[in-house]
Amino acid sequence: MFFWRKDKKLLKITVNAIYVVAGFWAVFGIYWLLTDSVYRYFYFVNGWMFAMILVWLGYNLAKRKEWAFWISLLILFVNIILTITDQMGWFDYIYLVPSLGLFILVFMQRKVFKKK
Repeated sequence: MFFWRKDKKLLKITVNAIYVVAGFWAVFGIYWLLTDSVYRYFYFVNGWMFAMILVWLGYNLAKRKEWAFWISLLILFVNIILTITDQMGWFDYIYLVPSLGLFILVFMQRKVFKKK
């Protein structure tokens, strides 16, 4: 059996991947804050809010809260749809890969959060 099929290891990998993506959004927010754009505060707030939501969801996924599983799937799905329907640029293509990977990792956790 592959190592990623083990529930505890896969959950830890998933939570750590969520934290990495949250870190990306925090850096993205800071980057926009330092630019000379009229939208810098908008992107800064949105980036940091999304980062905080992801950290909160990752923390609750680690605690094996079922509602965090479903909200994570919903938020990641909406994020993927918004990325695809945006004007696709190089940034969107680069972000789509980890976003899809994170969605798949969270989806693979469904056995952990299945009601008994």
